[in-house]
Amino acid sequence: MSDPNRMTEGSATARERYAALLDRLRDMPEDEPMTATPADLIERAFVEIFQERDAAARRRAIDELFAPNIVFRDPEGEARGIPDAAAQIDTLIAGMDPTWTFRSVAPPVQLGDLAIHRWELGPEGAAIVTGTDVVFAAGGKIAKFYIPVN
Repeated sequence: MSDPNRMTEGSATARERYAALLDRLRDMPEDEPMTATPADLIERAFVEIFQERDAAARRRAIDELFAPNIVFRDPEGEARGIPDAAAQIDTLIAGMDPTWTFRSVAPPVQLGDLAIHRWELGPEGAAIVTGTDVVFAAGGKIAKFYIPVN
């Protein structure tokens, strides 16, 4: 059976793309300002927030990646600000079957300050839910995060 996190032979999985992003960040000179692209931010959010089961690690990522006045909207509603967005994400993750995982369907696509990322959710080998993350970035942070679900 092929890896469900792999689009086509030779394409990189979300974890492989994330590892490459971290390598690029580690190799940057310390005096060079870090400017994350919207595609970088959405990739990090996918791995560090939505694939993370540890609430404390997830919150650290939220604090780092989200703008203080983030607008976060998923099928459960809209949250404004980091505390409310974090609570909404925690509720989502806590309510998931522990055998289900988020898997990347395709690498992020970016246009200006917008990035999208397609994903699926379910047990290994089955996509029970599919969706697309849509983020708008400003100042190197995620300012708006929308999650339409198919």
